[in-house]
Amino acid sequence: MAGRPAQTDQIAELRRRLEATRFDVERAAFDVRHRYDIPARLRGSMRQHPRGWFFGAMGTGLLAALSFGRRRKRHRAAEVPARSRGSAMLMGTAGFLFTVMKPVARQWLTRRFIDRP
Repeated sequence: MAGRPAQTDQIAELRRRLEATRFDVERAAFDVRHRYDIPARLRGSMRQHPRGWFFGAMGTGLLAALSFGRRRKRHRAAEVPARSRGSAMLMGTAGFLFTVMKPVARQWLTRRFIDRP
């Protein structure tokens, strides 16, 4: 019976080591899960620093717009003949009037042809 208490001590020691190892594995798994859960980390960062994210997004958008924006050709007033400026004004006005009159014309046509008595 002399070997019995030694085995009990060894079993107790193994159980303690097993619990410690289990705790270490759980902690390591939590750390890995946290490290690679990028969406959750981004949400947390946005909650902690909303102003920084807002101004960073605004700055990035401004830089992108300036970098990738379309370059316009600039015409001098002297280079554009007066006749083409007048026709452009006429076309712009006509386009505006067609846009405004489209719902009115649709309603008139609907009453005229569909709602006949």
